[in-house]
Amino acid sequence: MPTKSRSSCADSHQAEPEQLVLANGLKVKLLQVPGAAQAAALVRVSAGSHDAPLAYPGLAHFLEHLLFLGSAQFAAENGLLAYVRACSGQVNASTRERSTDYFFEVPASRLEGGLARLCDMLVRPVVEPAAQLREREVLQAEFVARGRDRDTLCDAALGQAVASGHPFTAFHAGNRDTLAVEQPLFQQALQDFHRRFYHAGQISLVLVGPQSLAELRRLAQIQGALLHPALAVAQGAAPTLLPLRAQALRVQVPAGLPQLSVCFALEDLPAAFTSAVDFLGTWLCHEAGGGLLDTLRKCGWCDALQVRLPYRHAGQALLTIDFSLTESAVCARGAIRAALLDWLAFFAGQDDWLVLREEYAAIVRHQLGSLSPLALARYWSERQQGDCGLGEEGVRALRSLLAQLQPQRLIELTSDTQEIAAQRLLGFTLRMAEDRQEAAGSARWAWRLPAANPFLQPQASSAVAPPRFETLHWLNAPGESGTGAERGQGTIYLRWSFAAYAPPSALFEVLQVALRPAVQLALQAGLEVRFERQGKAWQLQASGAALALPSVLAGVAELLRSPPEWAWSQGLRQYREQARRGASEALIRQLWQRLPELFGAADEAAEEEMPTLQALVECWRQSSLQGLAVGLPIEARAALDSALWRMPGQARASTEPQLRPAGCYHWRDAGLAASESALLLFCPLPDQRAATEVAWRLLALLLESAFFQRLRSELQLGYAVFCGFRQVGTRQGLLFAVQSPTVDAAEILGHIEEFLAAQREHIAALDAACLSELRASLQEHLRSQSASVRGMAEHAWSALLAGQAGDRPRRLQEKLQTMQREDLLNHYQILLEAAGGWFVLANAACPDGRWHILD
Repeated sequence: MPTKSRSSCADSHQAEPEQLVLANGLKVKLLQVPGAAQAAALVRVSAGSHDAPLAYPGLAHFLEHLLFLGSAQFAAENGLLAYVRACSGQVNASTRERSTDYFFEVPASRLEGGLARLCDMLVRPVVEPAAQLREREVLQAEFVARGRDRDTLCDAALGQAVASGHPFTAFHAGNRDTLAVEQPLFQQALQDFHRRFYHAGQISLVLVGPQSLAELRRLAQIQGALLHPALAVAQGAAPTLLPLRAQALRVQVPAGLPQLSVCFALEDLPAAFTSAVDFLGTWLCHEAGGGLLDTLRKCGWCDALQVRLPYRHAGQALLTIDFSLTESAVCARGAIRAALLDWLAFFAGQDDWLVLREEYAAIVRHQLGSLSPLALARYWSERQQGDCGLGEEGVRALRSLLAQLQPQRLIELTSDTQEIAAQRLLGFTLRMAEDRQEAAGSARWAWRLPAANPFLQPQASSAVAPPRFETLHWLNAPGESGTGAERGQGTIYLRWSFAAYAPPSALFEVLQVALRPAVQLALQAGLEVRFERQGKAWQLQASGAALALPSVLAGVAELLRSPPEWAWSQGLRQYREQARRGASEALIRQLWQRLPELFGAADEAAEEEMPTLQALVECWRQSSLQGLAVGLPIEARAALDSALWRMPGQARASTEPQLRPAGCYHWRDAGLAASESALLLFCPLPDQRAATEVAWRLLALLLESAFFQRLRSELQLGYAVFCGFRQVGTRQGLLFAVQSPTVDAAEILGHIEEFLAAQREHIAALDAACLSELRASLQEHLRSQSASVRGMAEHAWSALLAGQAGDRPRRLQEKLQTMQREDLLNHYQILLEAAGGWFVLANAACPDGRWHILD
């Protein structure tokens, strides 16, 4: 029978999920989100890498991959991956130490089809031996990439500091050597693992969507019934993490700035541990003056800190606090450790944290109200019940946690590029050496708790006035007259473009640093704020709680006009260190972030010019500012208009030039030194007609799964393979991305071109039924996008930047209905001929004279 419990956050209008247990033992949580355009499902299997046979490290992760390759009812080309991609949804999976998650988010009407495929692949996977061999190579590429990832190397090193015999000390990732696919014993172990853990007693399901609880319950009962009934397998506690074998280690990483990781080995943790860690992390990472992060930044030691749990199971955990150090801070490790311990003691001495608990309750309420269905599914997969205000159970868990955050349980790990000769082969090659803890010093700290977040109680103006910001476009939320609900969602875009003036490059970093506290406070109030550089333009986006937008933007405007004094020095340092900081990220991600450079390289003089207040004033005087607001209720518009009048910049139509370099083929060498190769190929639309956009969106849906199958599964070029319809700056088009450990950029490009040439025949053979299904998928995606504030805003903003008419969604739907196979073929030929240009960004020089080199 289903059970319901009233949420302690009832005033937030965020009810807890309905919980039930099906007849076969499947545990289910159902959450209705009225009005949501998307729906999500998450399955958690209570088995992970530490449950795999010791003889076959990585078997659990390998099985996770294999399940996506086809099932009894759905072959791979009609399986979950293809199904979700066809409607532009999200799908993925993750194997942790003692659990494996499978999850997806799709337009709400597609939930049943996705859930049917997910349950079928969990229960009845069909994987041919040849497919296993190909997928093993994919895991090998992933293993190679993870072997250069800082977090992976640091976690492997931490495993060498905890007590011998604990499973965290072993290698579990899997690679070509440990996955003995050809051996009958391995195949038997794979089947045994699936049989033992992939059944109803070992699985939980979370469904979130706009459907009624009765409909969600029906879907869970029908599809969940596929899972075999069985009793849960007891996952006993692992051996103790203590005593520690080392308390200070150093590990060499391939790139990036130095990092200090302070890890605590914890045991005998209470059930409310997750909420306690979240509560502690909220204040530990707070940007407020007088806090730990602010103090370390002003000392010039640290730019950011992060709290994470690399391991957690059955009352045990490793709680890690990562400090992103500045170039000159390695000698301050002892002082940073002492500051952390002193802050923890200060925090533990508070009287039940009453004020902070009230604020934390408001933060969780606001954040829950703005989460997507998939994010909500993840949130509730970790919790049995809500504890928004950190109730008495949470307080007890917090006190238990703080009592263990002591020096005797502490492992101090420094990771940097300094050469270390000592190697350990733990699956990954680990260059590691035991270190010594530096002396703490005698600094005295003056800690302060954060003041109340002003954005948590936004005050909307009652006055109604027409907007005076002439280049701001207003759109009502989908299906609304403009009055809006008190807790409605809103999105605003602002873009500053520079036609004849190039601001000093470091100015952007100064402004980013200045905005950090406001961005964090906005996030706590349910608003995501992003300030990004896009070629020669700067863009600000804020999405979330509509009534908080005016006060947030008013605060942002003041910071953009007049950054605080400390932001200038920190921003300049961040600018100087950005190349090393970014080098620790995945190569494909580094290129992705630099895509706008394809349409406007940085000005060399601007890179050298010092950021000053005078330069900032000139920057805003020379800029052209335009914007878009979606979903703002009428009662908030006057307040928003007032906030926008405080924004720097000149409210006028953009004079941003739409440059199109001569020729068809353009190549930019990103100049990133790496042992792997990565290449992004962007093919912009040749014109702005609605028919062209519809055709290219359909082509993207056609190509995405085939591209993934060919380059990742069959050719096994690498783990990171992507194809899709994207916008780069003001241009829309098709984007192809590949990172490979085995072939160079020229070979990647060759494989992409071979793939594109071969697909013409498939498009020519497209029958009426397939085309109809393709049109239906795109139509559903466009409708779903237009039904959400964020999706509607994204689409409208893209159209605005491209100079398209305001009725673009209607025109796209009209053209979609008449699109025929011959139309697709014609547009595909235009793509092959590079009529709109082919633009490559890679970490290599161009391979031949066909390419025009972009400076």
